[in-house]
Amino acid sequence: MANVANLVPNSEVKIGDVTVGSVRSIEVQSWQATLTLALDEGVRVPGNALARVAQKSLLGAEYLDLTPPAGEQPQGALPVGATLGVERTGRYPETEEVLSALALTLTGGGLDQIQTINREFSRTLGNGHEEDVRGVLTRLDTFVGALDEQKTDLVRALEQLDRFAGTVAQEKDTLATALDTVPQGLAALNRQRGQLVTTLDSVGRFGDVANRVLDGAQDDLISNLRHLQPVLKGLADAGPALPEATGDATFPFPTTAILRSFKGDYINFFATVDLTTERTTKNFASGLPLESVLSGGPLASLPLGPQTQATDPLRVPLQPVPGLPGPAEIPLLPQPQTPPTTPPTGADQPGLLGGLLGGR
Repeated sequence: MANVANLVPNSEVKIGDVTVGSVRSIEVQSWQATLTLALDEGVRVPGNALARVAQKSLLGAEYLDLTPPAGEQPQGALPVGATLGVERTGRYPETEEVLSALALTLTGGGLDQIQTINREFSRTLGNGHEEDVRGVLTRLDTFVGALDEQKTDLVRALEQLDRFAGTVAQEKDTLATALDTVPQGLAALNRQRGQLVTTLDSVGRFGDVANRVLDGAQDDLISNLRHLQPVLKGLADAGPALPEATGDATFPFPTTAILRSFKGDYINFFATVDLTTERTTKNFASGLPLESVLSGGPLASLPLGPQTQATDPLRVPLQPVPGLPGPAEIPLLPQPQTPPTTPPTGADQPGLLGGLLGGR
């Protein structure tokens, strides 16, 4: 029971104003009174009975009443050892509570205040204020209706606010660190205020100079951009071919192989070298005077084709080329004729240094 009033051990236990037992003990457990009842043998307690503290008379002793609620018939029966929770207990008004309520009623109590409230409320609603009150009630009804329509949004906002509050609670240490660090940062900014102001002034002056330069060179800038447009367009048109053109930058190894290799790795390299006069002339001597010499002279390229694949590559270069003179047919250049000379004798013969020292 939450409150046993003036009930004491050995008090009577009654069912329908008939004594059926007594209160064996009263103990305190978890801030509540726990009563142990001893009933006579063969007593049947209704299953829906309530345990309430009552008085025999205005000045009589108190007892414990076990009866069903008012207006209900007894149902079932409580077994031996059954326990009634605090929600099925209570007490009847005591004598002093009844007398206090009676005194309040007889002396007027708050009835005069209720009369004053009623009179002032009638005066507020009357005397030509009916339309104003009706307008307030209409606006209040509109406001309540709008709140009801936005109930889902309000609940969602409250849930988001709750989630935000939970996140802030989880990051309270980080926030505390930030709050401790921010004043230091503000102090540093305050110390560097002069430098920041100077920097902003310099940026402003730079902007003014840049605006004057751009205004003065606006026509030239537009003209240059217009002239640059065809170049950029050509570059954009050649965009897909640029990656393929850059593949030769890693010659003799292709770009794909270079990207897949690393230090200590190896790369297989297969090359076909064409050093024929025709290919050499086309690649290196095109447009030069040497081109005519190589293309039509004795260094002209040998005929190419499938017929050359059946010849011996070691002997073919030593065989004469049809249409060209052989080594025996090439005339020798004439040698210059010099008159015979007689060696000097005697004193006319130069010394070892060719006479530079006077023959001595």
